[in-house]
Amino acid sequence: MLDAAPLCDRHDDTMDRDPAGGFACSIAGCPRRYSPEEGYYSAAEPTAAHNRHPCPSCGQQMFITRFTAHGPSWRCGRCAA
Repeated sequence: MLDAAPLCDRHDDTMDRDPAGGFACSIAGCPRRYSPEEGYYSAAEPTAAHNRHPCPSCGQQMFITRFTAHGPSWRCGRCAA
C-alpha cells in the first residue's frame, strides 16, 4: 500500500485513487493511470507502451514523487527504495 500519492508522469500533479484500482491523473481529460503492477499507462490506449521503472530491490513498479531539473524522482511503494 502506498503511503504517498504518485504524480502523473505527464503532469506535475498528484494522482487520485481510482475506484477501479490504482491511481488516475487528477487533471480533467488526462487518461494517465498508475498501478504498482503495471506502472504508468494510458487508459485510452491500454495496449500502448507503459512507462515502467521496476524497483531494483523488489521488482514492483515505482512511481514519481517529484520532478527536478535532472528528471523525475522515483520511489517504490512496497519497500520504499
